Amino acid sequence: MPARFKCLCTKNVSVLTGKRDWALYIMRFETSHRVKFVLREGFFCKFMAMKGIYSYGDQTPRIGQRSMVAPGARVIGNVQIGNDCSIFYNAVLRGDINSIVIGDNSNIQDNATVHLAYDRGVVIGKNVTVGHNAVIHACTIEDGCIVGMGAIVMDGAVIGHNSIVGAGALVTSGKQFPPCSLITGSPARVARPLTEAEIAGTNESAAKYVKVKDQILRNLGREIQ
Repeated sequence: MPARFKCLCTKNVSVLTGKRDWALYIMRFETSHRVKFVLREGFFCKFMAMKGIYSYGDQTPRIGQRSMVAPGARVIGNVQIGNDCSIFYNAVLRGDINSIVIGDNSNIQDNATVHLAYDRGVVIGKNVTVGHNAVIHACTIEDGCIVGMGAIVMDGAVIGHNSIVGAGALVTSGKQFPPCSLITGSPARVARPLTEAEIAGTNESAAKYVKVKDQILRNLGREIQ
């Protein structure tokens, strides 16, 4: 098996795909190690492109154990994804001019975009939920945050841990917000501190999406048996 394929697939990734044959091979290898891969390098490149996982220069995405890249999603270049993460349908993580790091149990939902600046990468912590159509650009989202649907977080911004960025908010460049904040508006400001229940809810959101991801992979396994 090519070394790059091992790095991405042996025990380290569940790549969800619309192609039944390849999904079957990956799921069986993930669960039983009974399938052996014999792939020429050129065919391997076509295989990974079919999954939406692309190298950029000499950088290839690194994807953790039990993490999912859904059909239509694109993960490109210098991207490191932790364990039990989910990159949902049509999300784009483009690690071309800098790096993207995503912590364990985080989810990037449908149509979200994660990109960089030449002088800044993206760091998304553990237990983070990035909502549908959000744009995360060259910024830091600390552990346990929720970024609401359609929100934009710009270059150099820092969202403190266990915060919520409201749907449609615009976090302008360089803004830094303290932990446990409700951040709303355009330009975004701290509306108020989060309650204890809301803080607990930020991590519950991430845990819920780990279960959703697991169910998708179980359903796929049943479908292709």
